[in-house]
Amino acid sequence: VASTQGATGAERADNIRVWVNGVDRTPNLMPDVTGWGINTDLAKLGDVEGLYCKKTYEDVSIRSPFAKLQAIDQVKLKAAVMGARYVSQPQCDASDKGDPANNCLATIVCTASAFKLVHD
Repeated sequence: VASTQGATGAERADNIRVWVNGVDRTPNLMPDVTGWGINTDLAKLGDVEGLYCKKTYEDVSIRSPFAKLQAIDQVKLKAAVMGARYVSQPQCDASDKGDPANNCLATIVCTASAFKLVHD
């Protein structure tokens, strides 16, 4: 909820008040105040994707933990190339449908967000 009072726009801008869940959060809107979020000193560089591709019937099954680890390793490698020091928990999806663009019979695709320290 936001409220203000005053006869002119300048007066109303000077005394705006903001409440979130019944708590006055107006001081959090001031310059140079972090707010009610958590300052992690991390900057998100972007999302990265890793792929495990089963190309032959002899390759490791996509149900194997080894296959998932290969896709996660690709996520970490791509994040490192971007300059990231950290990645979020990868989310992985396995598919038996294949990926004709990569000549895969089956795939595991893992995605995560890449982060670096703000002061690196």
